[in-house]
Amino acid sequence: MSTGGTPGRPWGPIRGDTQEAEALARFLRHQMDSSSRTLREMGDRLAYSRSRMSEYLSGRSLPPWQFVYDFIHAVTPPQLRERRMAEARQLHRSAAVAKAGRDAVQTSAGRQSEALEQVVEAQRQTIEMAEKLSQALERNAVLTEQLLKSQQLIAILLQLAFSRNSIAGSVVKSE
Repeated sequence: MSTGGTPGRPWGPIRGDTQEAEALARFLRHQMDSSSRTLREMGDRLAYSRSRMSEYLSGRSLPPWQFVYDFIHAVTPPQLRERRMAEARQLHRSAAVAKAGRDAVQTSAGRQSEALEQVVEAQRQTIEMAEKLSQALERNAVLTEQLLKSQQLIAILLQLAFSRNSIAGSVVKSE
């Protein structure tokens, strides 16, 4: 019976992030269905809200081991507890390992995305700096040309001044 703990209201779909999380959720639902307890009764007994219990039993969130332990203890007859607890432990470990792996991949993908954004930003800054360098080099070339022309003009003026002094000295000597 897949009643979700209440007659006439079926369980919603299992939506775990991993197959292992879904397997754990299916197992927990089956144990609850076998016990004929309702979600409300279990929430009250275990001190969890119905929404939190629903997250765990749908596979959306990985329940902590203490929840799984208390849950199995509450819904399983004493003669089956040890066996069900071993099954639950294995399913919970598998789900936890799969979640850790998925989280690591997501973290890695997030870091790669962040690194790619940093590379793009570095390239943008490099292009901006290259443009500024090109402008500075052009300005340097213009200033160098102006300096050369100024030096040539100074040389011409010095020659004129020297020639003028020479002519003036010749005039003074001839007088």
